[in-house]
Amino acid sequence: MYCELCGREISWGYLIEIEGAKVIACADCADRGVIIRKVRAPREDEQRRRKTVEKSEEEPELVLVDDYAERIRAALQEKGLTVEALAKRVNESPHYIERIVDGDLKPTEKLARRLEKLLGITLFEAISEEDELPVSEDEGEDTGEITLGDVVKIRVVKKR
Repeated sequence: MYCELCGREISWGYLIEIEGAKVIACADCADRGVIIRKVRAPREDEQRRRKTVEKSEEEPELVLVDDYAERIRAALQEKGLTVEALAKRVNESPHYIERIVDGDLKPTEKLARRLEKLLGITLFEAISEEDELPVSEDEGEDTGEITLGDVVKIRVVKKR
């Protein structure tokens, strides 16, 4: 654990509040803010447990496919179902299901899961981190990671 003010490595410190921000500080830097409580660095066995939990939580994120409406429409035709019959089976209004089939509305995750099961189709796909993050095209070495400068540029472009 490190002091967030001076950068010194510490085994224990203080959680303090400075101008509304809560930071961990060493004993020397703690007097710069209001002390909330004393904190200690996690023991090695606690860190190992946390890493195990983090690894198990690293499942790929699933997102609704872009062509969900076409997939639902094709499955309806293949199974010979009408929008009204599908709406009755998933306990939703026909108008709501019709708007989803037309691509005007995205289904909720719960409804999409029911449609997948009922129609035998796949409406979710896993995305990787490379798909999520924009790659900087600035001069210099490109690591593929997003930087604060990338965020600022994105926001400036969106405001114009």
